[in-house]
Amino acid sequence: MLTYSLLRLGPESSVSERLVSKASSLRAQLEHGLKEAIYNMFSWVRDQPDHDLDGLMEEIDHLFLHSEGSL
Repeated sequence: MLTYSLLRLGPESSVSERLVSKASSLRAQLEHGLKEAIYNMFSWVRDQPDHDLDGLMEEIDHLFLHSEGSL
């Protein structure tokens, strides 16, 4: 995958400059995604007034432990 990525960068610019640019862009996208996920989680918690804190934590635990992307 690394070889393919380096070949796609092409000779028109410095490979290291392109890698730094791509890494910075990926980092910004990850930061945005994390902030959005946290905001969505807090919004969801706010919209669950009939649950106590322990109940909400159990539901959140269940979501993370049983999601497709869990480790």
